[in-house]
Amino acid sequence: MTPPQHAPIRWSAFVEAFLSALARSRSKPAQPLDPALVEELRIALAARRELGPEYDRELAEAFLQEVSRVLEERVEQLWRQHERRRRRTVLGRGLLLTVVLLTSIPLTFVAGATTGVTGIIVVWVGLIVLTALALLLLRSQ
Repeated sequence: MTPPQHAPIRWSAFVEAFLSALARSRSKPAQPLDPALVEELRIALAARRELGPEYDRELAEAFLQEVSRVLEERVEQLWRQHERRRRRTVLGRGLLLTVVLLTSIPLTFVAGATTGVTGIIVVWVGLIVLTALALLLLRSQ
């Protein structure tokens, strides 16, 4: 069975979907307007007043290029933040599992030597519960 083929993503459709997702997002407060983008719009509007409607297309394209640049920078910044959080989570899980393995050997030995099979079972149940709780806490970050 071959994987389904997907149509290439159009940039304009991506920008529309991205902007509509930002508009629908209610969980986070709206981002403040980029001062450079506001200034760019003011400049474009002033240029339109001076040059007249003949240059509307060129002015609109120039402004949209600036908006695209700002959006790309913001998406790149959000992606870097996401990757940083993901790497920290993966590192935390790896360290957690390493600590559990390193502590399980001596704990199992001491529990087996002092209380037998019952002690070993208690130690392993405790390790499993603590590991599960720690993984849930790492997941919520």
